[in-house]
Amino acid sequence: MPKYTLPTRDALLKAMQVGETSIEAAEYMATRFEQILTKAKLLPECNDMLEKIKEYAQFVKFKLLSSAQVWSGQERPTSDYQNTQENKAEFLASHLEGLPSGLKLEVAIGDDAKILRGFSSNGKMVEGDQLKTMDGLLEGWLAKNSLAISGGAVVKIDNTGNQTKVDPQEIRQLINDSEKGVAKYFADKGVGMEVAQRTYQEPKALETKREEIRQEIESGAEAPTTQSIR
Repeated sequence: MPKYTLPTRDALLKAMQVGETSIEAAEYMATRFEQILTKAKLLPECNDMLEKIKEYAQFVKFKLLSSAQVWSGQERPTSDYQNTQENKAEFLASHLEGLPSGLKLEVAIGDDAKILRGFSSNGKMVEGDQLKTMDGLLEGWLAKNSLAISGGAVVKIDNTGNQTKVDPQEIRQLINDSEKGVAKYFADKGVGMEVAQRTYQEPKALETKREEIRQEIESGAEAPTTQSIR
């Protein structure tokens, strides 16, 4: 019975480079690698590497989403900030025709309260007016919790429009709160939204992450051979 070698280190590294070009390429890379391991019945032995590849693909996806979807929020340091944003959210919620299914928000809060976010629908980037709608609703959620975006970071805002720093851990916990969280707010507006928090990464983190996985790959042994899995 013919034998085939699973992807070599060089092949995996090249696949990672290709996977950085688009969300679809990143997801395909991870999915294809898992399929190969499954068919070869080598999933248990290579599961650690698979998890690394999946982590990298997810990281690339979030980076591409957050960099392509420039935050569209407007700073409104006024006394009626909450009312303005809530009215805007209500208006957007009443005009949801044609909204795609499988919506997902991936969000990361840095230790300095910097925020990155990306919206997708069934793995594809949300764009145009639909992105504006999603951002508008997210701004409504922030305002409802006396929060706003200033200089790319989340800040507290009071009734007079004064801004103060906020504990990033409080924001992270609030995002996932069952009663006050983002998913609940979107659901109340009639929008099903999966919410996933990611680790905040600085702009050069992709290169760092790539180097970490490259070292993991190069420090390991070549994958064993197995029967044909084509």
